[in-house]
Amino acid sequence: MTDDEIKAQAAAKAQAERDELIAALQNRTALGRLALTEANTVFDVMAELGFAITKAG
Repeated sequence: MTDDEIKAQAAAKAQAERDELIAALQNRTALGRLALTEANTVFDVMAELGFAITKAG
């Protein structure tokens, strides 16, 4: 194997690792957004319930 082939192989491996890391971060971000959306939904429901209870007196 020549030096150029070794460098190309190392660059390809590094790019694959970067791509894998980016994909993992994107998945984590998507899961975080989903969790935040769910938390906001729960908060909204609890707020509506509290308002209804207060209004009912």
